[in-house]
Amino acid sequence: MKRHLRLRQPFTTQRFDARSWAVELSIAASDVVPLVCEMSLLLFGRSDQLSLLFDIGNKLIVSVVDSSSEIAGSDETPMSLRLGRRDVEFMMSFLLTWYRDGVAETNHIDIELVGSPLAGEDCTLVIQAENSRPPLSGDEAERLLRDMP
Repeated sequence: MKRHLRLRQPFTTQRFDARSWAVELSIAASDVVPLVCEMSLLLFGRSDQLSLLFDIGNKLIVSVVDSSSEIAGSDETPMSLRLGRRDVEFMMSFLLTWYRDGVAETNHIDIELVGSPLAGEDCTLVIQAENSRPPLSGDEAERLLRDMP
């Protein structure tokens, strides 16, 4: 079964060099719940593919694989994200914590993807939260590290 979800924020790509690039996916707070539901359907095998649609006309096609995460396509064609189960679980943990707390723990998470020689072999999927907790101060971080067992 193929599913579709329209997200409010567009995705962008950023090229660092011929080999390295990033896909940046900004998530609006109002899209967290439907995205969690759709990713759950993928993770549990209740759907085969999720097309993330955006107002500017482009789309990301997402599926879950048992191998490592990879990306195919380019700016000119629909991009296909084949996310490994562990990476989907990491993304779901980030989104579920955001849903539970009403704010993301951090402003983004990164998922490393294997690309192609044509598009660039090293790609990072950056999932950015619309709202997140402010970063820890140096004193707070030091205190937390001191209190660790």
